[in-house]
Amino acid sequence: MAFASLYSESSISQPYDQEMRPSLVASRDLTIKQLHHTAYTAEVGAPQFASGITQDTHGFLWIVSGADLYRFDGVRFDRPLSSKLPPGLLNSVYGASTGDLWIGYLLGGVARVHEGQVTFYPFGKDIPSGTPFDFRQTPDGILWVGCTNGLAQFVNGAWHAVGKKYGYDGRRILQMVTTKDGSLWVGGIDFAMVLRPGTHRFVNVQLAQAEEEILRSPNVEWWHYGTDSGARMRDNSGALWVGTAQGIRRYRNDYTGQDDRAGDVETYTTADGLSNNGIVDLHGDRDGDVWVTTVTGLDQFRSTPVTPIVFDKPILKPTLAFDANSVAWVGNIWNGYRIAPDSKPEPTSLLGNFVSLIAADPLGTIWFANSQGLYKIIDQKSVPVPLPPGLPSREYSNSYRAIAFGTNNVVWLSIAGAGLYAMRDGVWQKDGGLRGLPDDLALRLAFDGQGRLWILYSDGRIALVDHGAIRVYTKTDGLDLGAATAISATNHQIWVAGIDGIARFTGNRFISLKFADQVESKGVTGLVQTRRGDLWVHDDNGLTWITGDEIRHATIDSSYAVKARIFGPQDGVVGDVDKISPLPGLALSPDGRLWISMNLGVAWVDPNNVPVNNTKPYPVIDGLYADGKYYSGDKDANLPIGTRSLRIDFTAASLRNPGGVRFEYKLGGVDRDWEIAQQVREASYTNLRYGKYVFRVRASNEDGGGGDNEAAMRFTIDPHFYQMAWFKILCAALAAIAIWRLYLLRVNYLLSISRATVQERERIARELHDTLLQSVQGLLFLIESASRAPPDEDIRPLLRNAITSARTTIAEGRSSVVMLRGDEEKIDLVDRLVSFADGLSGDFNVSFRYAVRGYPSALDSSAGHELLLALREVLSNAFQHAKAKHIDLSVAFELWHLKATVADDGEGIEKTVLDEGGRSGHWGLQGVRERVDALRGRCQITSAAGQGTVVQISIGSRQIYASSVLRRVIERSIAASGRNISGS
Repeated sequence: MAFASLYSESSISQPYDQEMRPSLVASRDLTIKQLHHTAYTAEVGAPQFASGITQDTHGFLWIVSGADLYRFDGVRFDRPLSSKLPPGLLNSVYGASTGDLWIGYLLGGVARVHEGQVTFYPFGKDIPSGTPFDFRQTPDGILWVGCTNGLAQFVNGAWHAVGKKYGYDGRRILQMVTTKDGSLWVGGIDFAMVLRPGTHRFVNVQLAQAEEEILRSPNVEWWHYGTDSGARMRDNSGALWVGTAQGIRRYRNDYTGQDDRAGDVETYTTADGLSNNGIVDLHGDRDGDVWVTTVTGLDQFRSTPVTPIVFDKPILKPTLAFDANSVAWVGNIWNGYRIAPDSKPEPTSLLGNFVSLIAADPLGTIWFANSQGLYKIIDQKSVPVPLPPGLPSREYSNSYRAIAFGTNNVVWLSIAGAGLYAMRDGVWQKDGGLRGLPDDLALRLAFDGQGRLWILYSDGRIALVDHGAIRVYTKTDGLDLGAATAISATNHQIWVAGIDGIARFTGNRFISLKFADQVESKGVTGLVQTRRGDLWVHDDNGLTWITGDEIRHATIDSSYAVKARIFGPQDGVVGDVDKISPLPGLALSPDGRLWISMNLGVAWVDPNNVPVNNTKPYPVIDGLYADGKYYSGDKDANLPIGTRSLRIDFTAASLRNPGGVRFEYKLGGVDRDWEIAQQVREASYTNLRYGKYVFRVRASNEDGGGGDNEAAMRFTIDPHFYQMAWFKILCAALAAIAIWRLYLLRVNYLLSISRATVQERERIARELHDTLLQSVQGLLFLIESASRAPPDEDIRPLLRNAITSARTTIAEGRSSVVMLRGDEEKIDLVDRLVSFADGLSGDFNVSFRYAVRGYPSALDSSAGHELLLALREVLSNAFQHAKAKHIDLSVAFELWHLKATVADDGEGIEKTVLDEGGRSGHWGLQGVRERVDALRGRCQITSAAGQGTVVQISIGSRQIYASSVLRRVIERSIAASGRNISGS
């Protein structure tokens, strides 16, 4: 093999200083068909014809195909960086130990992805021209790129061309490889150079030496270019993988890949499930898994905790047992096999077909039942065992359910449709000659360490035969398992299981086993407790493992919920098992391995050396979706106003068992506790308020590893203006003002009530003063005049005037009552004033004259009454106190006002009295002003000592008139314009 034929097309995912973790089971010890294979095609989004593949420090696979860069987390393929990368055809990709991702472009140039940001370096002075076919990292942390026209290294954040200083003379290179010892190998058509760790110059070496060192180094990948072109890879176990146009060839022992002797080379093609026979590239990840890129997809090969047994032909419903030589005898529907320790299965005709039961007696002799009857193997021959009398062998060919071997060569056998039998000294007895056993189908039979026989029935009951004594346990004894299908009675503890769960025997009753994390153990077909106390269960989940520590907790505290590790299809447990026959689904071999029977195969696991996944998943938040817009998860997001609902996508790389990843997430301020997500990788929220949020997510693998790594994303939802602080302060201020205004309104209302009360009292006082008191005073004046008359004078005229005054007083009182009750009264202002003044004129011997201008429009009853009383008070004061000779009254009915003037030529009013609003103890003038003010009018008093008094009152039309302006205009137009009335 010439070194020139090693033309690199791929990149190792892990740099030298990140040593790959060994496989769970050394893959070199397993055949390629014992490895778990998964094919990913375009149907699930896998890239096709991928030219480069790598793994980053977080465990993600990155794959270049054409112009696209794919990421794979074990569940889905996506392209989170495609929008950030410069356009162009891609050729290579490499994950550096720094966490950076490097991409080589087919037409030259490289791109660096650092913390989500992309930097492009075009070819030129420092990066050679040509296609960057590969990247490598040496132990000193220096990154190298190999291009078709030269080498370059990335140091201190910059690329530097590599030339003669490093011993490279610029020859065209076709290959760049790093070996396990950290050496960097560079070669071309006829030369090879190596840069050893700690040195600074390439050294020329012989091609043969280069070939020898590279081929012997594990964890190396290259492209073989020659007569048998194809990808090559040495995995971490030393097995050599070869990609061809006809599928995969794998050499488990020959390190050169040249020896095609039978047994040394294995093949894997589309007939075995490969996505395509056209192999493009090979890659080994940090877990030791092998990835194969093909023309149409991506394939994964990996070891599993549960190792399958590969048979030369398909099998169906197998059942197995181990003889005295630790040979496994496997019977099934179609054929039989024997498997010697560390050997391949060998077909055997001794078991026949339709094997429904197989077991080994205390001496290691194999007993089995098939379509022909019941047999045991003695000296490599199948020897028939006589059945109970009256039971034809063929009639019950598929009805053998269980067999158990006691002391003194006693054999118990359960046959569906026939019953339970025991054979002693070659003689069969129904129910072993015992009375009191249930008359139901016995599914399992087992002897415990004390020689007691346990019988498990299809109706859920369990019978215990203790040296002839029988006790039957039912639901009243804690049994609630459905059909009892499995038992472990080899150790000091007795465990039983059925279709609906597992229970432990305490000595007199059964206690059901509780599981944590919403796990349920249903449909149990196999149950084994190992010497160190671990409990293994074959059920609908697959294979369930409960450690001895958990079992001890549950034994001490029956309410304790045990934690269990479940092995499913990703772990090598593929397919179910028949719930009734053949049983059991688990068997412990003499070497301590646990064997699992499944519908379509057999597998084993070492319960004393269960591999643990130590690779901790690293959670990554891809982004946030809100209102149809995407926000990248590698930076804080500011969401628009009104955002109420959003979805956050997250993931974590777990290439071995992606279904076993457990996510826990929490949104600060919303989630009180960590929420669990196992089958989905997203979190949705609705009805979010504005504010600042922090979303956190953590992940753990199927073995509980991880959980301490967290990813976080911060985002802010902007508030509406009415949600902002200033708006709330403003609203609070406005609310305070409104409350204050309401308070003021309430105070004003109370004050108005108080003022109304006071005004009402004042009005009543004025009414009394202006009507009753004045009338009574006039009446008293007449009576006093009559009383002072001489005896011979006729006083009847005075008495008649007194009577008239009294009647007037009564009429005025009645009018006041009408006004107080709110009834309307027509007010004839001028007539009533003239009548009032005429009465006073005669009494006080004062001349009275009046004048009316304008059309006398109808007055509002209430306002007219108030104005009438005010003018009466003015007239009364003038007649009684002015000592006037003449008093004039003038009333002007104007369109916008009503004006009234009372003038006298009396002695006038002193200025101090006017300033004080009246004399002390007198309320006449005060009452006049109050009435005028209530009508929103104006009262002006002009007077001086010895010069008489003029009182002018003006009331607006809205307050005094009963009709509207328009109506008054019409009335005035109809009546004689400018009508004036006067009299004396």
